[in-house]
Amino acid sequence: MDYLPKTSPKRAALAYGGAAVLAVLVFVAEPIVLTIAAAIRTIRMWRESYVQKQRYERGETIYMRLGGPGPGDLMITRLVDHFYLRVLKDARLAEFFSTVDMRRQRMHQRRFITLILGGPRSYKGKGLSTAHAYMRDEQGLCERHFEYIMEHLLAALTKDLDFQKDMVEEIIAKVMVLKNQVLGYTNNGIAESWLAVKRGACAAWADAWTGSDA
Repeated sequence: MDYLPKTSPKRAALAYGGAAVLAVLVFVAEPIVLTIAAAIRTIRMWRESYVQKQRYERGETIYMRLGGPGPGDLMITRLVDHFYLRVLKDARLAEFFSTVDMRRQRMHQRRFITLILGGPRSYKGKGLSTAHAYMRDEQGLCERHFEYIMEHLLAALTKDLDFQKDMVEEIIAKVMVLKNQVLGYTNNGIAESWLAVKRGACAAWADAWTGSDA
């Protein structure tokens, strides 16, 4: 083993000590990072809510372009219905909803979609990260499942309802922005994604799903 570099005991001790200090700093700093990220997310949500309110009043939001109260609500209801028809037929996703009250789920989804499309604020459910915590921690929700969800949303918009192309692009972009919250990541996607790796849930469940080629 002569080709290995020589290291003095003192230098080795310093290296191990440095590694230990770094590990402690990561452990201590993790909650601080998550708290700061949550605060930033709250500020961004407030700002976006204010901007959406202004656009709603000027009739510029997607919700108003869909027809506003009445016609817009009906279109969102149809979108949610078609979306869940597709999701529940997908063996890769159906298990996530096996014990869910779908009537209540559709109601929450309608209100949530209305909100993100710039309509009246009637959604009073949990935050996205909290709402999807069980799916992540116990059922293995991860990025591949989010991609399947987006595929069905796109199909519902373009194949089932024939939304205009520019509107489809806006809606998909608005939902994609929410990906980090759904998957439990922070705004920069680092701290909580590291926690997800530690849990190992996604990797453990990735091969358990059937119908992946459907």
